[in-house]
Amino acid sequence: MRCVADEEIGGRPVAIVVSVCRLYCENTACSRTTFVEQVEQVEQTEQVEELTEPYQRRAPALRRLVEAVTVVLAGSPGARLLTVLHQRVSPTSVSNPLMLIPLSNRPTPAIAGIDEFTLLKDHRYATIIACGDRRAR
Repeated sequence: MRCVADEEIGGRPVAIVVSVCRLYCENTACSRTTFVEQVEQVEQTEQVEELTEPYQRRAPALRRLVEAVTVVLAGSPGARLLTVLHQRVSPTSVSNPLMLIPLSNRPTPAIAGIDEFTLLKDHRYATIIACGDRRAR
């Protein structure tokens, strides 16, 4: 049995429970001993949408929603916004998609300027890292 979380409907959580077959490989030369059947696509009106993705515990629709919120608000603020949207996701789960966003292909500066300062005396500190190489602009 596989349980996949999907978008909530009417404030109630939705879980898709799928029964899949576990297959055993009898070939001794094979590095994998077990295989799990993959869930096929579900055909909707004129479009084909994935019901599940390999190694994921969320449906693609919920994953896209979490990723969209993550780009704007990561961590606790994103989790609070998703709660308002009736999606219960932890702050850590909201931050995880940030690690999958590819970095831009900007050149690495040869000189970096670092400035540390306090926002409120003895309470909040901040650091600014700026490009100190004029050629990298």
